[in-house]
Amino acid sequence: MQKTGANKVKVWSFVFWSLFGLLSTLTIVESCFPSSASGLQSMSLSSLFAKIINAISPSKEAVEAKPSGLTLTPSITKATLEDGTKVSLFDADEAIVGTTKMFTYTLAYPTDPKPDIYDSSVNLEFVKTPGEGSYSHTLTTSRNGGALRIIPNQAGDFVFSISDNGGHKETFSFTAKKEIAPKEIKTNVASISLKEGQAYLYPYAMSLGDLTRTDGSVDHYLARYYERGLVELTSSDSSVFSVNNGVLHGKSSGSASLLFKGKAVCTVNVAGTYSSPVASIALVTDKSVLSPLDYDYGYGAQVSVKYLDSVGNEIDSDEPVLFSSSDPLIAKVDNDHLEVDDSGNLVPVKGGFVSGYRSKGHASITATLASNPSISASIPFESKEVLPTGVEFKVTSEGNVLPLTGGSIQAGNTLTVASNFEPKNASSTNIHVDVSDPTKLTVINNDTNNPSISLLYDGNVAFTIYASSLGKNSGVTYSLTVTPRPQIAGDDMKDFHAVFRKAAGHFTLFLVTGLFGSLAMYLSLFKDKKHRIWIIMGILLVAGFALAGISEAIQAIPALQRGPSWTDVGIDTMGFAASAVLIGAVFLILDLVKRRKNRQEEPMGEAPADNS
Repeated sequence: MQKTGANKVKVWSFVFWSLFGLLSTLTIVESCFPSSASGLQSMSLSSLFAKIINAISPSKEAVEAKPSGLTLTPSITKATLEDGTKVSLFDADEAIVGTTKMFTYTLAYPTDPKPDIYDSSVNLEFVKTPGEGSYSHTLTTSRNGGALRIIPNQAGDFVFSISDNGGHKETFSFTAKKEIAPKEIKTNVASISLKEGQAYLYPYAMSLGDLTRTDGSVDHYLARYYERGLVELTSSDSSVFSVNNGVLHGKSSGSASLLFKGKAVCTVNVAGTYSSPVASIALVTDKSVLSPLDYDYGYGAQVSVKYLDSVGNEIDSDEPVLFSSSDPLIAKVDNDHLEVDDSGNLVPVKGGFVSGYRSKGHASITATLASNPSISASIPFESKEVLPTGVEFKVTSEGNVLPLTGGSIQAGNTLTVASNFEPKNASSTNIHVDVSDPTKLTVINNDTNNPSISLLYDGNVAFTIYASSLGKNSGVTYSLTVTPRPQIAGDDMKDFHAVFRKAAGHFTLFLVTGLFGSLAMYLSLFKDKKHRIWIIMGILLVAGFALAGISEAIQAIPALQRGPSWTDVGIDTMGFAASAVLIGAVFLILDLVKRRKNRQEEPMGEAPADNS
């Protein structure tokens, strides 16, 4: 019988040693998987367990939360110089008239309980502005924050406040000022030849490289920040030639240098006399109606100059003219200059291109003959608001496009509304959303250019999206079924995956591995000797720590893109140690029970003799 019992112990010991070796090997092999394969493996398992939990657990209501904090940060416009230096175009508390001053804001939310729906509504209020219509603004929102863009239409001090639905408010201010002077220029003109009485418009480009538009036009973008009149240009000898806001005038024969901020940029040679045949000029254009957003999309009108002699006949001439606008916020006009193309080359740009900029109204464009300021001509323009002629909507949830009908989405999700208006320079692009049941759907930041829709409760619902400026006829209606929210979904799934990876992939795996290793070792070494239990437990703890350390050390190999973690080593060791302690306690209890039983089964000794 004893031999049979010993054989069973050997068999079970062999089985447990085999299982321990198998799991240890699998643990090491899994450590050799790259990050993508390991992540996919754990994600698949956690998704499976989440489905099981969702199948047997009742659904839960979506938790809606208002912000618990609001943080506002000004965005500082910067440029990169040719030497790679980053420079600020203006300070955080400054803005340029007609340009966008951007602020980013961040919303914080309570984490207990963790919300499914985030109330990201914010409101902008002006505290102090230079006057009525002195600014315009747009708001771009997301779940945890957004961007606020304010365009000052006139110089002065602006003070605003932004608040959220959680009762938090931030007050901010900035000073709007006129355009700033260029800090650097580029030119491909090494020398200039003039005659006495002749004028020349100096061609240059602003060399601040990273403020490029998508079409590669650097100067066109920078023009909204910079004043093109180059007051920094001077003459080394004003008796030879003079310069005023970039226009050179030949005075007398000789040679002198053109200076930018005191540094020579080219040589000017004056010889001979110039007599202009131009007695008057006239302006023509094929388009006199602009819109406030023309400048952003490259739309506008070209103004052509006709040169006339003393009897009114049109003549050929290349004399430069200077264009100016009576209100650059209504109609912005360029003079001859250079721009940097996509290849970094300097290319000439013809002046006289007029774009609608920020404001609506009437403005006149004036062209003045550079050699004779008394000769000028003007042409009127009107900037009108361009209403959309059409719009397309797209509704997405977590990147997936929602169909008009037949959509099915879980409660607690948020739908994002995007739009595509025609024409591109249309203004009044706010979007309005009407919902069928406000108790089941709520609209966040309605009547902005990007509202969102939060799904509160399950049921059949519908909502209609339309452009406010086009009316309800521009709308589209979506019908969908909102399904109950499972116990684990959305952000909860991310948290569940993280916990599952630690619990199953680390603690439980090493708990089971430690279970087989502990059973194998206790069966092999315990042998009813009480004092050995602490030695065995110590060996097991060292073995568990070593296995965890080897597993994490392998993950330090760069090619795997995983990275070791001392936290994971600790979790692994704790799982292994839990098995060692548990199995040790079981063997110790069994040993104590066996010893007590053996003492009870020993025969009673004879009583001592009575010698009294």
